[in-house]
Amino acid sequence: MRFLMIYCLLTVPILAAEVPTVGTVPWLAEVQRMPEQVPAPRRPLAPLLQTPSQESIKTVDAWQKQRDVLRRQWRDFLGTMPDPPKDLNVKVLSAEKIDGGTREMIEYEGEPGMRVQGYLLRPNGEAKPRSRPAIVALHPTTNLSIDNIAGVAGPPEKFSGIGLMKAGFIVFCPRCFLWQDAKTIQEATAAHQKRHPNVRGMTKMLYDAQRAVDVVLSLPEVDPARIGAFGHSLGAKEVLYLLAFDDRIKAGVASEGGLGLDSTNWDAPWYLGPAARDPK
Repeated sequence: MRFLMIYCLLTVPILAAEVPTVGTVPWLAEVQRMPEQVPAPRRPLAPLLQTPSQESIKTVDAWQKQRDVLRRQWRDFLGTMPDPPKDLNVKVLSAEKIDGGTREMIEYEGEPGMRVQGYLLRPNGEAKPRSRPAIVALHPTTNLSIDNIAGVAGPPEKFSGIGLMKAGFIVFCPRCFLWQDAKTIQEATAAHQKRHPNVRGMTKMLYDAQRAVDVVLSLPEVDPARIGAFGHSLGAKEVLYLLAFDDRIKAGVASEGGLGLDSTNWDAPWYLGPAARDPK
């Protein structure tokens, strides 16, 4: 099938909170400069602002209809996960004060019968109901999983969840299923494929990321109109899909997720599998 990169599916507003700038992160100036020449893609993408009958899309209403078409096509390709449980059944496993806020390890029900852990970070200060923006922070490929992004272990420069918390966000860092109840990524992928033979690994990641949004929305201090997502590498891939399929997410940052299907590992079985290399 010809892939339409789903990062193009949404145009979203920016959340109101303090974020790093070029002045605080010097190398941002270099990576934000447009290259003088951009090479043409080996597999050109189908035009997004055009209907299947090749009519130009010029209105928001027409785009919404086309977006629904694209979503249905992708859902057919990705496969369908079971409906999530109605109750999250959240349990707090540990809680501690940290510099700038608090950190809780919580456990909740992801897909039916499966428990998931994640760190919940709250900034200092009393919060009124529905007053704070929130971020679902999705960790990269690392055996530290949520411990690094939540500031528990690993290099401090990768404590991105802590930085977001100090900027005023409620931050939730869920553990990806690849590190949840398995010794290796391959073992976790095989277990998922056994449970859901016709469901791609990326579909499971999207499902779990949406379940993490459910967790965030269950917090009384979170403003449901200001929920965003952040992720690096593997987490960035999850953010792209979350932005495309969950309208509750209003803004997202996908850091180095590898957009090119020919130049990254989208064909890994825990993402899209061999179909990512299919020229059709």
